[in-house]
Amino acid sequence: WDKNIEEDLGIKKTDLTEKFFQGPFMDVIIGRRDCLDALDEILPQISDYIKPQQLLDYWFEKDSVLNNDVLATVNALSQHSDAELYIATNQEHYRAKYLWNNLGFKNYFKDIYYSARLGCFKENSDYFKQIMAEQDLEGKEIIFFDDSPKNIDVANALGWDGVIYNQIDDLNHHPVIHTLLKEQSSV
Repeated sequence: WDKNIEEDLGIKKTDLTEKFFQGPFMDVIIGRRDCLDALDEILPQISDYIKPQQLLDYWFEKDSVLNNDVLATVNALSQHSDAELYIATNQEHYRAKYLWNNLGFKNYFKDIYYSARLGCFKENSDYFKQIMAEQDLEGKEIIFFDDSPKNIDVANALGWDGVIYNQIDDLNHHPVIHTLLKEQSSV
C-alpha cells in the first residue's frame, strides 16, 4: 500500500516505518493509543503538510484489495444456516471500522474481533480466550483460517481447528467448508 507514498504524499516509506510502525503503532494496534493521536505526534517529524486523517485515508484506500475468490466463498458460507462467520485480525480501531463498514464485511460476518478491541495480538492465547468468553462456543466446531503458523498453534492449543491459509483451496477444500458449500449450492 505504501509503494508510491513518497511520490503521492511526500513521505519517505522508511521514515514512516521507523517513526510510526516500529514505534507508537505497537501500542495503537493493541488499543493502548489512538492511531490519529499517534500520527499527529509523529507526522510533523516526517511531513510538513500531511495530516493524520489524510494518511489514514490513503493507507486504507491503498490497502483494500479484496480477494474475490475468498469473498465468493465467504458470501456463500454467510448464507448457510449452519455457519457463523467472524473475522479475527490484528488491526487498530479505525482500520477495523473501515473493513467492517466501508469494505462491507458487516454484510458477511457476524462480528469482527481485532487486536485493538481485545488488547492483544492474535499470537496471544488471551485473544482467543476473550472470543470464547464472549461467544457461546460450547459444543460448536470452530474452524480458524490464518496465514500465520504461530496463530494456528495458539488456536489449536485451545481446541479450535486451526488451518493454515495460503490459497483459496485451503479454504474451499477443508472437509467441513466443502460440505457446507456443496449444500449451499444445491439450495
